Amino acid sequence: MQDYRGGYRGSQGNQEANSSLDFVMKNIEIAINKEKDKKGDIFIQCAEKFGEILKNVSYSKIRRVYNEAKSISREKFSDETVYKLKVLKSLIAYTEGRFPELKKVGFYEVFSRAINEAEKNENNYSRFFDFFQAVIAYHRAKGGRE
Repeated sequence: MQDYRGGYRGSQGNQEANSSLDFVMKNIEIAINKEKDKKGDIFIQCAEKFGEILKNVSYSKIRRVYNEAKSISREKFSDETVYKLKVLKSLIAYTEGRFPELKKVGFYEVFSRAINEAEKNENNYSRFFDFFQAVIAYHRAKGGRE
């Protein structure tokens, strides 16, 4: 498994961010699974924590991924959209490769796990896009850069 904490290890000032990322990594599958998190408590905690973790990454660096996710979200759950989610994973990996600060915050790892859960059924599919939108909203609310 990739080390998603690379940018935080050994830095006392970022222990809270490290703890938040650990929480998101441990709970992302539950957050996306509507049956396991019916009221959305874990969902909203993960979105808020991950949005805050991303606040030092400019929105312009993740805009292309978010726009592609929004485009896919307009389609009904099907084999074709599951395929498009797999392609979205590759775009996320590419984006993380271009911008090292995304690797430090586990961008690919979090969204890859979320997509794995989204591919399982229509409810999770819908919730994944809600999660992505919530992360972007919290990114902005927490002072994320444009």
